[in-house]
Amino acid sequence: MTANTGEDHVDDPANPTTPIPLAEGSAQSPGEDEIIQTNNSETINPTPETNNMEVHHHTHAGHGKKNWKSYLWEFLMLFLAVFCGFLAEYQLEHKIEKDRAAELAESFYAELKIDSAAVKSTIRFSYKKVSAIQYLVNYFRDSSFKNISKEFAYNYGTGLLVNRPAVFEPRGAILELLINSGSLRYFKSKDLQKMTIDLSIALKEIKARNERLNQFVAENIDPFIIKHNDEQWYHQVVLQFKGGFRQYLNSNVLIPFHFNNAEKLDKVEDINRIGIFSAILGQNVGFYYQKYDSLNAKLISELKIEYRLD
Repeated sequence: MTANTGEDHVDDPANPTTPIPLAEGSAQSPGEDEIIQTNNSETINPTPETNNMEVHHHTHAGHGKKNWKSYLWEFLMLFLAVFCGFLAEYQLEHKIEKDRAAELAESFYAELKIDSAAVKSTIRFSYKKVSAIQYLVNYFRDSSFKNISKEFAYNYGTGLLVNRPAVFEPRGAILELLINSGSLRYFKSKDLQKMTIDLSIALKEIKARNERLNQFVAENIDPFIIKHNDEQWYHQVVLQFKGGFRQYLNSNVLIPFHFNNAEKLDKVEDINRIGIFSAILGQNVGFYYQKYDSLNAKLISELKIEYRLD
C-alpha cells in the first residue's frame, strides 16, 4: 500500500483544502504546515479591510447640545417669517379693498350725476303739470265748453296727456349693489356710508309713491281722458309741432279742441279726481323728489372730495 504524499493532497482538485491524516510514524513534509495554516487563516479570519470599512461606516461626528440662545434665535427667525407674511397679505388685501372702493366710487359718482339731471328735469316738468292741472280745476268750476280757448287745450294736454304720470325713475344699479352686496364697507368714510343708506331709503320712498301715483292714474285719470279727450286734436298737434304743446301755444296756428261728452262732466267728482292727482304729484315733487335731489347732491360732493373725482 502506497502512502499519500503532500503533493497528492494539494493537487487533488476534489478536495483542495482538507488535509489527509498521515499514517503513524510517517514524516510530514516541510510545506504542508504552511499550506494548511494559510488556508485556515484565509477561511476563518475576516479580512482587515472589512473591519476597517465597518468601523468607518458607523463612525459619526459628534454634535454639541443646543443652548437656550440657539432656540431663542430660531424662534425669532420663525416669528419674523410668519409676521412678514402676515404683513404682506394684509397690505395686499388693503390695496385690493382700496382699488375696489375707488372703482365703486367712480361708478356710483357717474350714476348719481345722471340721476341728478333726471330728477331735476322731472321736478321742473312736474311743477308744470301741477300748474296745468290747477288751471283745469279752476276752468271746470266756472267756464263753459262752447268756446274752448287755445290756453285750455295747452293746459289739458300738458296736465293730463304728456308723460302721465310724471315720475322720477332713477337707475340705482350701483346703489343697490352697495347696499345689498355689502360693498358699502369699502367706503371707509362713515359720513359717506350714512348718506348712501339715507339715499337708498329715499329711493324706496320714491318707488312707493310712484306706485301709488301710477295706480291712481290707471283708476281715475285714464277713464276721465277716455271719456272727454279729443284724439284728433292731439294727433294734429303732435304731427305739426315737434316741440310739443308749448310750441303750439306760442304759434299762430289754431287747432280747434272739442271737449267730448261735456254734458257728462261731474264737476264735483271730476274736479276732485284731477285735484287729487295734482296733490299726489305735487307732494311727490315737493317732498320726496326734492329730498332725493338734496341727498344726491351731498353724495356727489362727498365722493368728489374723498376720491378726487371730476
